[in-house]
Amino acid sequence: MNPEPGGGSTFRNAWRTGLWLGFALLVIVLVMGASAVFTIYLARRAQPSDLEAWAAFGQACGAFSAVVAVVALGAFVFTFAVQQREAKEHRVELQLQRQALADSGRELHCASETGLSMYHFKLLELSIANPHLAAVWPTIDPTLPIETAQQYLYCTLVFEGVWLNARAGRYDEADVRAAVTFLLTSPLLRQYWSAVRSSREMASAVDGPEAQYFRIVDEIYAATD
Repeated sequence: MNPEPGGGSTFRNAWRTGLWLGFALLVIVLVMGASAVFTIYLARRAQPSDLEAWAAFGQACGAFSAVVAVVALGAFVFTFAVQQREAKEHRVELQLQRQALADSGRELHCASETGLSMYHFKLLELSIANPHLAAVWPTIDPTLPIETAQQYLYCTLVFEGVWLNARAGRYDEADVRAAVTFLLTSPLLRQYWSAVRSSREMASAVDGPEAQYFRIVDEIYAATD
């Protein structure tokens, strides 16, 4: 399975953020440790007057230290907010990319189905225009008049059109049922289906999608008889 597009970039951002946080924590620990060591050293080595001077200096710098701490905290919060916004924008971009890929896949599928169906339609079109070519196809009844046989070939194209729309994703089952119900109001289409229904079952897999379509047509045919 291919990794999600942009997943490596998201991981790198998270790793970089963790690295900076770790570095900041290390600096804080080192500063605090150095301060403690320096304080202990002064307590042991310095004279009382020197300690008083250092204490006064520390009090004078206390306010400045507080301001620096607040600024540092604000910078950290700002940096974190910026990173969160960038991560959110990145997620939105990935979602748009996935949607574009899905749309492209559907378009390619539709084009493929249309190309295959056009090949079938062309064969039937040649059969309708040239009766001697129609004789190549397995026939329902060899005694049928040429006109009726050509009409049946045209009926095949009509039902294939509904099936094409279903395969290409333009029709859901409700659309298929509505289209077939309308088509079966034609007496000739009903006559055609009555003649080919058994052979259609033989020409498709029992559990295949085409067989499911034929079962829908047969169900509607029986219900509107």
